[in-house]
Amino acid sequence: MSTTNALLYCAVNGIANNTNGIGRQTKTLLATLARRHHHLSARAGAFTPYLAVPEPGPATWGYNEDDLRYARHVVEGLNGQVITLPYDTRRPFWQPDTWRQLSGEAARAAGHLADRHDKVLAIGVDTPFAGLAHHAGAHPSVEVLLALF
Repeated sequence: MSTTNALLYCAVNGIANNTNGIGRQTKTLLATLARRHHHLSARAGAFTPYLAVPEPGPATWGYNEDDLRYARHVVEGLNGQVITLPYDTRRPFWQPDTWRQLSGEAARAAGHLADRHDKVLAIGVDTPFAGLAHHAGAHPSVEVLLALF
């Protein structure tokens, strides 16, 4: 197990697209990680950044391979990764059943990260991750912050 902590940032926008304010917020986080991760780690303790995103592809609003490539470049350069969350892309995205599925998948990803890290902070930044705390709450090494935009 690593002796570091993990940050799991769960977002719909800004990882494989950039179409709204959450996308801008996510891009700002990525730029900050790229430029200041070592300073943040010195102040807050070592951490590895991870991104969780609904499985990107044709169903993704404004899908852009360059956005996804940039996100991967930033987090992989810091020993993290982009974690794609499976969901039924044939169903409407903006409905509660899809959100439950994505919250559960993000919680599962946080649990897997907790197997490799001392602690995991999972941050949900959009409505599809509003159920993250419900799903991840049982894992003692996972803390959840909902910062819904």
